[in-house]
Order: sequence, then C-alpha cells, then structure tokens
Amino acid sequence: MKSIIFALIGITLYAVQNAIIDVKLKQYSAVSLLVGFYLVLLPLGVCLLLYQKSTGQPMAMPSGSSFKILVAVAVMFFVADFFYVGAYTSGGNVVVVTILFVLMPVLGALIKFLWVKEVPTPYHFVGFVCAALAIFFIAIGNSKKPIEIVKRNEGEKVSRRSE
Repeated sequence: MKSIIFALIGITLYAVQNAIIDVKLKQYSAVSLLVGFYLVLLPLGVCLLLYQKSTGQPMAMPSGSSFKILVAVAVMFFVADFFYVGAYTSGGNVVVVTILFVLMPVLGALIKFLWVKEVPTPYHFVGFVCAALAIFFIAIGNSKKPIEIVKRNEGEKVSRRSE
C-alpha cells in the first residue's frame, strides 16, 4: 500500500510540475530550466542523505559495477529530462506532452518483458492497446482544436495551431 501512496503522490506532483512548466516556464530554454532544477535538487538530496544518516536509517550507496549502472542511469535521466522539458520549450503543451508520457509505462513494461524474457499476459496486451488508443484519440482531438493565440515575451501575438 505504501508504494501505491508514494506513486500517487509522485504522479500528482509531476502533473502539477507539468502544468507549471507549460503555463509559467516554457519561454525559457530547457538547459536553463534543468540547471535550475538540479541546483535546487542537489542541496535537497544532501539534506535528505544527512537526515537518513542522523536517524540511523540504513542506506547503501552502489559501488563497483552497480555504481557504473547508476552513472549510466543518471546520464539517461539527464538526457530524458532535457528532451521532456524541451518538449515544452519547443512549443508543446501540457495536454500533448503528458498524454505522450502515457507511453512510458508501456515502453518500460515491454523493455522489462524483453530483458527478463517474460511473456506479457493478455491483460498487459489490453493495457498496451488502451494506451495506444488514448494517444490516438488525443492526437485526433488536438488536430480538431481551433488555432490559439500565443503571447511572446516581447508582447507580440503569434497565431499557431495547437499541437
């Protein structure tokens, strides 16, 4: 149950973040946003680490080949963040970007099934089809939206079709 609560809190905070980036921060470059995020995250991470140590909670840092895997995942995390935030800064909106994000669990499940050589259940296949249909219908819905007016920093108005 704890993992479900953690996931729901995380998903809710990701949803809020996406709306904030779309509405308030998309005019900045992806790199400047990422650097800002990471400059805030580093001290938060250090504080959490110190808190865990001070309360005697067990914590093991990866070493050896596990540390190399951690580094590879960290690089992938950075690159993924760059492209994800870049989706907003290059003109995307919260509806399109977050709906496409529905593909992440599908791709993650498929990669895991291939990696551990498991066969997905019929329920997994139904879930994959539902995710594909959700993306398909959102794409159709967005193609039917009227042209919206986007205000630039300089005050000029530019018309564009919604994604």
